[in-house]
Amino acid sequence: MIVEHLESYEIALVIWSFLFILLGLQGLISVYLDGEVEQVEVRPAKPAPWPVVWFMLLLTAANVGTAWEFAQQLFHGASPSSLGQLAALLLFILAALIGLYRRYFIADVVVAQERDDGVPW
Repeated sequence: MIVEHLESYEIALVIWSFLFILLGLQGLISVYLDGEVEQVEVRPAKPAPWPVVWFMLLLTAANVGTAWEFAQQLFHGASPSSLGQLAALLLFILAALIGLYRRYFIADVVVAQERDDGVPW
């Protein structure tokens, strides 16, 4: 096994680093989708350029094709690892589609609140 030579604290450090990387990526994606919020407003949806629309159509076709392949392998008794990889690919494509749709086709309502947590900064 890969982790036979690692101690338990080293495995814990690897897991914590993966967790912080995941949280950092989530923050970067959030800033990319929402941007920096300065004031309360309603921001209209950005007009999507044609490459984004074509890319979304390509992702939709890839998602349908991957779903078809997943169903075919499911009924033909494929290995669980290949089914898991196809399911992960389906979810990543779906996440990309949702992110692009959110970015270019949904108007944003920015709500800002004063932070009153009692900490004297």
